[in-house]
Amino acid sequence: DDSDEELPDAAEELPEKPARPLTSAEDLAVASALAQTRGLPPELRYEQVKAFLEPLGYAVTNETNWSRPASEQPQIVCGVVGHTEFGGHTQYEFKCELAGGPARHLTWATIRRLAHMREGVHDLVKSELQGKYDAFFGKTPFAHYMAPAGTTERLHAWMRSLASCINAGAVSPRCAANILCVLDAPGTEVHPLAEALPVTSTIFGGSGFADNPTASAAAVAAEMACTPSSSSAAQAGRRFPMEVMLTGPSVAWQ
Repeated sequence: DDSDEELPDAAEELPEKPARPLTSAEDLAVASALAQTRGLPPELRYEQVKAFLEPLGYAVTNETNWSRPASEQPQIVCGVVGHTEFGGHTQYEFKCELAGGPARHLTWATIRRLAHMREGVHDLVKSELQGKYDAFFGKTPFAHYMAPAGTTERLHAWMRSLASCINAGAVSPRCAANILCVLDAPGTEVHPLAEALPVTSTIFGGSGFADNPTASAAAVAAEMACTPSSSSAAQAGRRFPMEVMLTGPSVAWQ
């Protein structure tokens, strides 16, 4: 499914606001297109790191230094709650909780392909930790290429170790911020038209599939919209304006 495939770039122009309210089927079509085409978010650097992390409760001096010890920073828990075929790819659903920030408790979920997690999180963390990597992940190796049986369980165990690594302050603010962006944490822009896309916003950085039967049904309907069918969802998906399905260079779906 996701081995060495090159991830796509963002569209060059932002979509225009639709002239009318979107139907559920159109919203689903956007979610499916997003799941099919999105790649990794732009890398956060310099002042962007502090601006992203501080609203989540983290105390940051700059992109390389924390301003409080790890024991006084928010603590994150993250894991994999399942996987599904959506947007033409195997998508793994991640659920995350962040406790100790201004809101005291934040919970969100999102879906990501294995290729995203390997390149955007695993490779980043391994490069950051270098010789210290095995101290955190030696007993929980990352998922194999080509996603054989057992991938969800391996990925879940690896994510648990990742949370411990972040909570220990073992990675820099820059690394932590970019991990959270890949996981669509609060503050990550879902889509330039997110306010008009409630189902899309639920799937990517909202309550997710696992805790939302409507979103799960939406995944099935969106898949129908991508294949020949006479269903109303499929017809609506095909006539949905393509400019709304595109995303711009500043958003997370590059």
